[in-house]
Amino acid sequence: MSDIRLWLALGLLAFGVGWVVVVGIYRGWSRDHSTRMFWLHLTAPVVCIVLELLALWVILTR
Repeated sequence: MSDIRLWLALGLLAFGVGWVVVVGIYRGWSRDHSTRMFWLHLTAPVVCIVLELLALWVILTR
């Protein structure tokens, strides 16, 4: 599978997961310990990861 789209999608997915771990959890949880701020920091990256998984599914099932 040397499809460039597959590798690009996997790279973006890995970036999204790393973003959630580093920025979302670390910065969001350490700055403000409220649950609302925690979920606010995670909303955008989680949406991006879901879209990336959808893109991977479309690429792999074509």
